[in-house]
Amino acid sequence: MHLAGETKIKINEILRKANADGRRMLYEHEIYGILKELKLEVPRHVFVTNPAQIDETLLKPFTRAMVVKIVSPQIAHKQKLGGVKIIKNFEPLYVQFVLSRMLEEVLSHFSDSPKPEIKGFLLIEFIPYTNSLGNEVILGFKEDNAFGR
Repeated sequence: MHLAGETKIKINEILRKANADGRRMLYEHEIYGILKELKLEVPRHVFVTNPAQIDETLLKPFTRAMVVKIVSPQIAHKQKLGGVKIIKNFEPLYVQFVLSRMLEEVLSHFSDSPKPEIKGFLLIEFIPYTNSLGNEVILGFKEDNAFGR
């Protein structure tokens, strides 16, 4: 697949930032960014680093239920720790409360040290599953010097 120059630059920037952060994996919102650059449709979403960032303007694009997820490089299975919730109330103070409570709940599963690093929260448009959407696809890739660069 040949990528246009600007698309390639934007995708490489996402990968560069993850690498500069010392990560060998991408966050969900970064993957959405790559998929958008490849002209694939993704759900509405927004990443916030702090519940205080939630306001009416930020929530306006969401018209039905939303999924909120905690974002942490140390937490792979967020739902088991209370790090995934579906909410239908778009009142900013309520969403701030849900995110703050989620943070407390997730961190309560860890001893005093070391606590996982919480980068923020991802708010995603809830898309109910129907057979017409097809099946879920899990895709992974790994850079390996054996295959060249």
